[in-house]
Amino acid sequence: MGVDYQSMSARELQQACRDRGLPTARDKDTMIARLVEADGTQETGDTVEAALGGPESVLSAPLARTAGFSVDDKPQPAPAVWQERYPVHEGGLTDAEHTVNRAAVAAAAAAHGYQTLGDGHRTGTVDGWHVYEVHLRRGLA
Repeated sequence: MGVDYQSMSARELQQACRDRGLPTARDKDTMIARLVEADGTQETGDTVEAALGGPESVLSAPLARTAGFSVDDKPQPAPAVWQERYPVHEGGLTDAEHTVNRAAVAAAAAAHGYQTLGDGHRTGTVDGWHVYEVHLRRGLA
């Protein structure tokens, strides 16, 4: 099935992300990782939202698919961002909820052993979920 995302332009990748309801990014590697992850989810029929039933934690970055350890047990580089998703409710986000979500995404990344760079921020809304992410310090996990 393999789509060659590497040969696509940034505009084509952005459109492919939009077509799948994924957030777009400024760099190609992040969009490629999101598309590859979405392709894997669609192939298995799994939905993270259905499995979790609450906030959704997602590694989404160029190296998300290699997070953890390889066959050689060598540490792999950390992903570029950590994402959390919170359900959209009628009436929108209050300032207090936004502040709590920003802190929660950073806390979740830290709880998984990642060093964060700056505060969490809202990147948009996808399929009824507010998407928040925090940038992570690159390097070995």
